[in-house]
Amino acid sequence: WGEAAQIDANTSFTWLSSDPMNGATRARAGESTRAMLFDWTGPSSIEWAVPAAMSDVSARKYLSFRAAQGTRHPNTTAALGDLDLTVAIRDSGGNERSVRIGAFGGGIEEPYQRTGFGTGAGWQNEMETVRIKLADLRSGGGTFDFANVVAVVLRFGGTNGSAAGRLVFDDLRLEDE
Repeated sequence: WGEAAQIDANTSFTWLSSDPMNGATRARAGESTRAMLFDWTGPSSIEWAVPAAMSDVSARKYLSFRAAQGTRHPNTTAALGDLDLTVAIRDSGGNERSVRIGAFGGGIEEPYQRTGFGTGAGWQNEMETVRIKLADLRSGGGTFDFANVVAVVLRFGGTNGSAAGRLVFDDLRLEDE
């Protein structure tokens, strides 16, 4: 969908299509703390290229990111519950390793269903960190070059996770600890 400052422009949590960062409270007026957001109602994906200087993940321990469901958005309120998705990495040979985050006992939590501060139920976009052990991806069998990872892919819908949703996303990282 796009990238924007993490600030609720209409100063309430009422969903408005003209306020794409509805419920975002990580920035204040004049700050530029940004996040990416997107929504889907069927099989979808988003992909990031891994810079060549960072493509060797063989010594890394985790792939992590922060995400939240978009509060009071129609795709969020249509099916309250944890949002599930598949996270994949791809090497230069086109080989992939992937895992659904629901396999770890949950997903991206639904917004707290508090009323007030606008119409509807749901509070701020509650960012949470997902950490995936790269060791879990190494155990997949077959050929995969962890010294030459070229992409990180998030997949939604169909066999890849929740059929519909809205996700606010930031801080994609490869970590050592």
